[in-house]
Amino acid sequence: MSGLPALESRRYSRFETYKARCEHYLLPAFGKFLITAITKQHVVTFTEGLKTAKRLDRKKGPLSDRTIHHLWAQLKHILDRAVMEQIIQRNPSDLMKPPKKNMPKPSGLEVAGMVALLKGLRDTDLYSFVAVSTFTGFRRGELLGLTSADIDFENNVLQIVRAATEPNRRRALDGTREHSVTTKGPKTTGSRRSHPVFGLLKDALLEHHGSAGQQGSCSTQTRPAAPAAPCLESHRWERRSAREVATSRKW
Repeated sequence: MSGLPALESRRYSRFETYKARCEHYLLPAFGKFLITAITKQHVVTFTEGLKTAKRLDRKKGPLSDRTIHHLWAQLKHILDRAVMEQIIQRNPSDLMKPPKKNMPKPSGLEVAGMVALLKGLRDTDLYSFVAVSTFTGFRRGELLGLTSADIDFENNVLQIVRAATEPNRRRALDGTREHSVTTKGPKTTGSRRSHPVFGLLKDALLEHHGSAGQQGSCSTQTRPAAPAAPCLESHRWERRSAREVATSRKW
């Protein structure tokens, strides 16, 4: 049984993840069966066995609930495809409850931590970028989509009207990078919103705006960035990428 044909339309990095899961988890469990012979009990046994399965990464401990849920969902997707192709009449995974996906609660910075963070970055190119992230909680793409036109200093309002993509994380199926940069509307309709600008946030934006004016026109290119917070502790902080965004003077 191979689930890769059902997943080939995915972008390259995700395709590689699905391929590894098929090779290390799905094929050892179901490769000896015809897909027409897979039953609900097979799926239940497989899901329960994942609780003691070996991890593919170097982390210690069992698979997380989220990973187990993703593996179950990948198996379900393959069986759904078999139903669509009329290979089987019913998906056996539909007869069971999906495994729980207990998401860890993000840990954000307290006020003292935010103050210490901004104080430590005060004289760096990261300061204005991190200040906007900290005081607004905007998504990463929303931060990268900001331009100077979205800031109304007279009415003290910052508008979210677009979001940028992550070009360096996109790959074609042949492994080559796609360098095109695009912007789109916010993630949801409710994401089109405004945020008040005051205090340290306004000071940071004014300082950045003035510095950008001294160095010339704003750049029209979007560069990769570190994950925007406010939950900086729960993300991988890519300092170099964040510095590139902060110094691009786009907003």
